[in-house]
Amino acid sequence: MPVPKHIKINIRGRFDGTPEQWSYGFHLDPVRTAQVDIKVADYDMSIVAAAINAFHSHARFPAKVVVEEWRAYDIGSDGRMIGNPVLGSWSAATQPKGLGAGNLTYPPQASLVVTLEAANRGPARYGRMYLPQPYMILDSTARLAATDVSSIGSALRTMLKAIEGANTGADDSHLCNVSPGGRTSTPTKQSVINLKMGRVIDTMRSRRSKMDEDRQTVTY
Repeated sequence: MPVPKHIKINIRGRFDGTPEQWSYGFHLDPVRTAQVDIKVADYDMSIVAAAINAFHSHARFPAKVVVEEWRAYDIGSDGRMIGNPVLGSWSAATQPKGLGAGNLTYPPQASLVVTLEAANRGPARYGRMYLPQPYMILDSTARLAATDVSSIGSALRTMLKAIEGANTGADDSHLCNVSPGGRTSTPTKQSVINLKMGRVIDTMRSRRSKMDEDRQTVTY
């Protein structure tokens, strides 16, 4: 079955002074009303770069969290990239990096997990994004403070909304979750309505399940 067409954006970087790298990504729904679908080439790349720069060049991240590049892909109905991706990068002197002083707060594999929630049950209801570790320290419950997590969520929403609106056409694209389908489900996509920010520092390599996430919801 055909996969819903969409745009995929990946943001990549390094933990300065280490061989470790980080990345996260998300999908945009490119469908316009009664018009030709939005393509990556329709985006003003200076707006995309500025949004990424504003989110990452902040004390919410340690100074060793450095952005190296971002990539945007058109994904066709076969689930494969159409043409070549658009690549965005900065010179070594201008790469966005956190403004939190000192070294990394946590081990390099630590991550702040964001759940992308859509409205309807079933495929594409939830997506996930693994942000690089924040600068904030844990509270007495071994979790990030709810106010800190909500602040990061609000800033993330601002970045994503700016990227959504960076295309030069009449309609904006929309943040979405995409499911390729399976044996018992059809391929689908859903628009994201909430960013759920977990207070527990996590990792892509293993999921712990004993601590209460106490997710702070940021309406999208």
